[in-house]
Amino acid sequence: RVSTVSVDESSFLIVNSTPETEAAYLRNLFALVVAQFAGTKEYWNPPSIAGFAALVPRYENAIENIYHLTVPENLVAVHREELRLLGLQKNALAALVNYEQDPFMASVGGQLFFDSNTALSTLAEVVARFIKDNDIVL
Repeated sequence: RVSTVSVDESSFLIVNSTPETEAAYLRNLFALVVAQFAGTKEYWNPPSIAGFAALVPRYENAIENIYHLTVPENLVAVHREELRLLGLQKNALAALVNYEQDPFMASVGGQLFFDSNTALSTLAEVVARFIKDNDIVL
């Protein structure tokens, strides 16, 4: 199902929350996301099925690598939500790639991608507030 993502919290590598572990987690998360999606602007401009298909493995790699990050206990909710939203976006892109086989699911996927992108923006605001409120230096 395009709109269902299961996040395996039992595989999270949870550590005590300290300013150092929080900063390290956020640095590693940001670096991972930047590295996975660097150079993908060409896939979006103009949007194309081939571009969407090329993005799916990048999402898969990002999700797999995010699972391997050590997570401070007070950032577990952020970690879980990041994984869930990236999983939704991956599913949405896969649905768009298969539009000929299932046009309805492709339509659902398009809306889901938009909605999950909005939710990722909200999550980014939460993280920015956490960084500011906790005086974290990245």
